[in-house]
Amino acid sequence: MLLSYENWEDIFMEDDVNISFNKFLNIYLRICHSYFIKKRKNSNTVSKPWITKGIKTSCNRKRELYLKAWDSNELEHKLYYKHYCKILSKVIKEAKKLYYKEIIIKVEKQNENHMEYYT
Repeated sequence: MLLSYENWEDIFMEDDVNISFNKFLNIYLRICHSYFIKKRKNSNTVSKPWITKGIKTSCNRKRELYLKAWDSNELEHKLYYKHYCKILSKVIKEAKKLYYKEIIIKVEKQNENHMEYYT
């Protein structure tokens, strides 16, 4: 709808095709971006609550190390990346274990309270 209200004379009067196209594209994209609002996708923290800020930071660092290791031919970078991956895997497993252990303890306490109520 807004495209019909736009002034197109600058585009039609332009002699250079590339400049004309760039002007058209700028107008078109400006209007499109005003209509379609960019939404952010929620992160997976709901489904993976054991992932802390530290683990997220470490995962980002792992990604950086991966790019550095495979872009270079140095064995030292690849070995460091593999070592980092092993440590990060252990940290994630331990975080999961602690998270679920806390949930189990919480449920057991609730069950004990219910049993005391009925006895």
